[in-house]
Amino acid sequence: MLVSKPLIICHRAFSCGKFSIERVFDSFSCHLPPELKVQTVRVPCSGASVSAILRNIRFCRKIDKLAIVHVSGDIHYVIPAIRGKKVLTVHDCRSILNERSKIKKWLKLLFWVRLPLRSADAVTCISEMTRRELIGICPRAASKITVIPDPAGEEFHWAPKNGFPDQPIVLHFAKYANKNTIRVIRALDGLPCRLRLIGHLSEAMRRELAGVSYPWSNACNLTDKELVQEYENCDIVCFPSLYEGFGMPILEAQAVGRPVLTSDRTPMREVAGDGAQFADPEEEKSIHEKMHELLASPELRARLIEEGRLNVERFQPEKIARSYAEIYQVLQSK
Repeated sequence: MLVSKPLIICHRAFSCGKFSIERVFDSFSCHLPPELKVQTVRVPCSGASVSAILRNIRFCRKIDKLAIVHVSGDIHYVIPAIRGKKVLTVHDCRSILNERSKIKKWLKLLFWVRLPLRSADAVTCISEMTRRELIGICPRAASKITVIPDPAGEEFHWAPKNGFPDQPIVLHFAKYANKNTIRVIRALDGLPCRLRLIGHLSEAMRRELAGVSYPWSNACNLTDKELVQEYENCDIVCFPSLYEGFGMPILEAQAVGRPVLTSDRTPMREVAGDGAQFADPEEEKSIHEKMHELLASPELRARLIEEGRLNVERFQPEKIARSYAEIYQVLQSK
């Protein structure tokens, strides 16, 4: 039985358009044992200015020292200031590892990774790849790092489509450079499809789209409900990302019942299981050929949809909540 100590989930300050991490925590926290008294707080300041960091640290210093505090998002640096038991969740390290400025990289590695990992009582990350990155940065923390994947969103419900159109809708997310949008635009040329792009398009993307043979459309700033509708409207989800900490669109597509094309690399393979078509994300020819196979083979699509449905069961919020509850229970007893 868990003892009656508060569990405080500490989020970054509110910032318009940034709520994916908060959504993940909301989806599993409601399934935690009722003995846990769950509270949610936000630090007061967004951004990484010195004044914002200091205000957030002072805020976290005042959190109940008897509580277990679970921190995620981009505020890892507050962990050493917390006086109670503390859990840190790290989603990925790529933005830090790719930092070009040596001084900034050193500072970020120290204050966002090394010191928080050493200070935390338990560390979770959402994929084996992120775990390997963390151990590479801070080997001494290896024993306290556990992989707990993100849960599948409960708003994504099984909604299979009847039939397959002559010109199916291929859904692709275009917001960030790692989504590989330029290669996707080129790779789909000559295929019988319609491309649906979600996210703001750069000028380079628009130049590429000006010369394609297929129709395309674009939407931005979607609500959660509108995002679910995009999955239900599409016929295939195209997600050959160059890098992900996890790859949530894979699960969202599988939960709705859509075949997925994604990258033949970790963590996408780890997340997708057997429920995806895999392509080399750095080869337009590979993306083109694998998409052509998906478009041409109803048997392949049916198999991937069924394998995807089974795969999503691994990521149900109840299961993820149990994994976190085990960590909290250990800390409650200390």
